[in-house]
Amino acid sequence: MFLRFLCITFATFCMGCAGGTKWVHANYSDAQFRIDERHCSNLSNQLSAPQTNYQPSPFDPRLTPLELAAQSSYNSGAQLGSAIGTAFQSTSIYRDCLYSLGYKRQ
Repeated sequence: MFLRFLCITFATFCMGCAGGTKWVHANYSDAQFRIDERHCSNLSNQLSAPQTNYQPSPFDPRLTPLELAAQSSYNSGAQLGSAIGTAFQSTSIYRDCLYSLGYKRQ
C-alpha cells in the first residue's frame, strides 16, 4: 500500500514538473478555478482509488525459500504496475474534469 502511494506521488510530481500547465477559463476568476480544481482533484482520487486486483499467494510450506522469494517478487511487481497505472488514470481523470468545466490548457 505504501509502495502504491509512493509511486502515485512520484508520478504526479514528475508529470507536474514536466510542462508547467496553466489552466484558463474565459469567465472564471482564480478563486473559482481553485474550487473547480479541488473538485476535480477529489473526483480523480475517488475514481482512481486503488483496487486490489492481485491476490497474494498464501504461504505454501512445500515451497523452497527461493520459490517463496520468487512468488513474493511477482506480487511486488504486480503492485508496482498497478500503482503506475493508477497514477496515469488519476491524471487523466483530473485533466478531463477540467476540460469538461470549460478550462483550456495554456
